[in-house]
Order: sequence, then structure tokens, then C-alpha cells
Amino acid sequence: MGTALELPPISTEQLAAVESAALRFGLARAHLVEAAARAAAALARRLLDNQLEAAGLDGDGLFTQNELVRLR
Repeated sequence: MGTALELPPISTEQLAAVESAALRFGLARAHLVEAAARAAAALARRLLDNQLEAAGLDGDGLFTQNELVRLR
């Protein structure tokens, strides 16, 4: 998976097309906002997981002092 900077840009026209298609299917704007927020959170978690893995940190959720220093 690429980084956030490697993702293709999304134009305003593309967003407007997605919103109008969603409205035609009966989805409210609130649903689109929630879906976008969930997608952004999932991407952020994935990017963080990749960074932790690249830094050689344990995936157990418990950080030692040395791991926290390496994370900085």
C-alpha cells in the first residue's frame, strides 16, 4: 500500500459525481461523511501499522521504553 502522498488526487468534480450518484441511490450526505471518516481512520491505522512494523516494534500493543525511544 502506498503512502498518503502517493494516493491519486481526487478532484471536486469526482466528489460531486460520487455525491450525486449516492443521492440517486437514496444515501444521505451524512452517510457519505461517515463513510469518508471511517475510510480515513482505516488508512491512518494502516499507515501507522506500517510505520511501526518498519521500525521493528512489537505488535503486542505494549511498548517498552526502548521501543518508544526508537519510535521518536
